[in-house]
Amino acid sequence: MKKVAGATTTRYIFSGVKVVAEYVDGAAVGSPAREYIYSGSALLATIEGANTTFHHQDHLSVRVNTDASGAVVGQQGSYPFGEVWYTTSATTKWRFTSYERDAESGNDYAIFRYHSNRLGRFLTPDPLAGSIAEPQSLNRYAYVLNNAVNLIDPIGLDPSNTFLIEGGVSWIGDDCILDHLYVSCQMVEQLSGMGELTFEEAPPGWKAASPDGDYAGCFYALGGASEGHWCPGDPGGPQSPFNHMQDGDGDIGGGPVSGEELISALKEALSNPECTALVGGSKKVKQLLKGLNLQDVTSPGFKEKAFPGYKDHISDVRSGEAVATTTNKIGAPIFVGTRFNKSSASAQASIIIHEFMHQVGIDVPEATNGEKIKAFNRIREACGTAFPSALLPP
Repeated sequence: MKKVAGATTTRYIFSGVKVVAEYVDGAAVGSPAREYIYSGSALLATIEGANTTFHHQDHLSVRVNTDASGAVVGQQGSYPFGEVWYTTSATTKWRFTSYERDAESGNDYAIFRYHSNRLGRFLTPDPLAGSIAEPQSLNRYAYVLNNAVNLIDPIGLDPSNTFLIEGGVSWIGDDCILDHLYVSCQMVEQLSGMGELTFEEAPPGWKAASPDGDYAGCFYALGGASEGHWCPGDPGGPQSPFNHMQDGDGDIGGGPVSGEELISALKEALSNPECTALVGGSKKVKQLLKGLNLQDVTSPGFKEKAFPGYKDHISDVRSGEAVATTTNKIGAPIFVGTRFNKSSASAQASIIIHEFMHQVGIDVPEATNGEKIKAFNRIREACGTAFPSALLPP
């Protein structure tokens, strides 16, 4: 990403959603204008030439800046919705909830859109639709459901990527559930500004294990795709059947979901009239399910030569550029790979329904990340399926 201000061009180097270096006007690789050091997800220091500035923050933003000797060189604070509270001496441009404050406009860059700290609102609507179950979310310009004391929004996708500062994140497999939206748990930790989160809530349908049992303090579920157990903070994630699966025997590939589980999730989703309408109606659904041809490009048995004319589709999936690809023809192969395989059955169903829309010739705008997220959020709402965390930053 780059920023042009007058005659100066600044290029940003990201790791996930965190800026780690800036280069000004085509500087050499070994000569960044600024480098940023993080402790977990919190900004620890800025290196600019021979000078290092250390940043000290509360649960939300940087409050104090010190030099290499520990002397205070600047202080700053924000009101709950981002308006400047105070500034003293030198301050960092990483301000309210660690957004970068644009020197020219005074607005804050929140990854997916800009936030106006003067107005306490985003300047463009949320690419994710709101829900009538949460009336505040219907105002797509509002910051964190107008509850800035308890909530934060690290990347400008309110409310689906908003979460409680105190925790309240559910964990299942490689996914976290924030307001019923599946996202990467690693991303949650990176974005929270608090370091590692404590996972305290079980996913829907899960129950706490007895306090004196084998899995005291853990949660469990019996039956269906969610059968197994998990423990808060357990880096291994839920035990069987989430951790792995075998190739063959009707299974999709190296992920945690069997073919039977995926078909079941698809049929359940497509039994919803609103979901059926997305792919052209009930007759189309029957044709799509009958013609479903899922090809895992990571499977040892996959033969690329068997699919002439699909070289680019296969390459996009193998490289990770695409989660899945197909063409506008019912029965055409749907190519999937590692990112698909790591998703839950419900998230995989969302991905397949998205590909079904392509197969029946429905135009799905997805030129930008915002459009992709909006498209999958529409599927999530109509079909009751999970949002694929594979679409979000790792």
